[in-house]
Amino acid sequence: MPKQKQEATQIIHNLLPFLEDVSIPIINIKVDCCTTKTKPLRGDVWISKEPSNSRSWEKNIIALIEAKDVTTAVGSRDWNLAIKDGKAKAEFQELPFFIVTNTNTNWKYYRTSDLKEITLDGKALSRPVGLYDLDLMSTQVDSKTFNVLTSGVVQQRFYSEKEFLQALYEVKNVYRNCAINNVENKIATTITFVVLKYITEQERIRRTLDKSIMLWDDWRVTNLSRDIRATIEDIQSQSSSYADVASQLKLEEALENEHCEIIIQELGKFQYSGCNFDLYGAVYESFADKKTKKEFGEYYTRRHISKMLSELLLSNELVPRDLKICDVACGTGGFLTEAYRILLRNYTGAGHFTQAVINNLKRNTFSGFDIKSQNIALARINMCLVGDGHTNIQVTKDSLITVQSNKYDYILTNVPYGDYKGSAVMGNFTYANKKRYESLFLEKVTKALKYGGKAVVIIPDGILESPSLNNYRVNFLRDVKVEAVISLHKYVFRPYTTEKTYAIIFQKRQKDQIGEDLDYNVFMYILENDGFQKGDKRYPIRENDIPDLLLNYQKKAGAPHITLNIQKINEDNFHNLTPEFYLGYYEADYKEVEFQEYLEIINRLKSLNKTLENPIVG
Repeated sequence: MPKQKQEATQIIHNLLPFLEDVSIPIINIKVDCCTTKTKPLRGDVWISKEPSNSRSWEKNIIALIEAKDVTTAVGSRDWNLAIKDGKAKAEFQELPFFIVTNTNTNWKYYRTSDLKEITLDGKALSRPVGLYDLDLMSTQVDSKTFNVLTSGVVQQRFYSEKEFLQALYEVKNVYRNCAINNVENKIATTITFVVLKYITEQERIRRTLDKSIMLWDDWRVTNLSRDIRATIEDIQSQSSSYADVASQLKLEEALENEHCEIIIQELGKFQYSGCNFDLYGAVYESFADKKTKKEFGEYYTRRHISKMLSELLLSNELVPRDLKICDVACGTGGFLTEAYRILLRNYTGAGHFTQAVINNLKRNTFSGFDIKSQNIALARINMCLVGDGHTNIQVTKDSLITVQSNKYDYILTNVPYGDYKGSAVMGNFTYANKKRYESLFLEKVTKALKYGGKAVVIIPDGILESPSLNNYRVNFLRDVKVEAVISLHKYVFRPYTTEKTYAIIFQKRQKDQIGEDLDYNVFMYILENDGFQKGDKRYPIRENDIPDLLLNYQKKAGAPHITLNIQKINEDNFHNLTPEFYLGYYEADYKEVEFQEYLEIINRLKSLNKTLENPIVG
């Protein structure tokens, strides 16, 4: 691969995720482009305080990053060349500093005037920092100052989930003090404040609401409660681009001026446009009780899991095209928002981010279906917060009936489980005759894909390993090429559900390949640790296999992952698709006698199955 193209790829897959992790919205970034002041010099990465579709994006640029190959060492010829280029571009753009990185381990911040290394509170910088710290650098660094101070400075900032949760803790105290006990009311009121702040941010970029409508900055301290309610009523009564989310705006009656003032102080610290984590999930985790969380579990996919799977499915989508992406059981939109972020990051990193591209993402790319109107309303809010794309997210009486065949390029979903009691015609389903949600939905996803389209589906273990579903898997494998099966440990969705689940990634075969015997490999991985405690509390821990999975996806290796030829998944093992079945044999500490006993049990089950299919009479 040419070095320049290799560096561009590393910006997409290495550098931009680093920036996301420190809460720099991808929409604020432009890659491999020149500015009005730097023409014809092209900067690798420009970071602004404003979204890139804002007229004031260039005026609010606060940082330039010059990115080199991951093998580039500090002080090497390539590194010094990046310093030279960065200094020239920063001078043209009138930036007091610039950054050089190898998109991985090495990060240096240089003062433009004399290449003095910048420090933060007296400490050397060797990592990416967020917009807040970059903004401080842009205002403090000059010919006399290279040490940036963070203490005592208060301003609006992008934020981490941890900081947001701390603010929610203070909001929770407000609700306690004014005796608001209803869980749904707490959540709805908190989301209302977030959405009103988001609408204010959008209106700063381009005013679409009537100028008589008061927004966040217009509310009077002595009249907060009344002003906020007036804003809600005005937005709800005016037909606008916020109509889909306006119906969810609700302010708890018990809140008075002093209560609203504290909530505004806590939630007003942050900018919500381009939020890079599951904001609704964070609110829900903070306020919902155990009973409510259990009920919520039927449609909630933890965001780090949906992010990981979206990354695996969409990592090669670098050039914008007319994609159709769907979640047939979208819940609050976790998969859809992560898919939006991945595409936005990929297109930005590949230098293809334009207004036409963003308009297509907003209006045409994404679809979502759910049977609960409340879920759909929240999914639309989540999509708006990440950048939009909520237009085709809609309520359905039954996805098994309404979702069309051969329509989508990608489907990402966590299917519902249990006995199906809907009215879909069973004659339209051919994989199995059991009326179970999980089996019917997996077949529906396969049919809804275009030929050559791909999906990732989270499903319970039975579909992949139960001997009674052997024929189901045979039919499924006739229609698809299985790319990967990832075993998710049983605590992944705690405390919402204890169901053992797998993520299966597959591609619908081309029409002329249906039913043929194909020769290909299946990647299998056991995700033993996902970065969170294995229990109901699910607090963060160090052990995390997700980076290893992303790094080694589809590569040949030993446990906990292998690539297995599809021919080894056959009648002898009931077409078992679980990684544990095959990885057990490959693990060095696995006893051969135990594996032989396992095979003997399988053979007995197989023999019993044949007996039941052809019972002996007499």
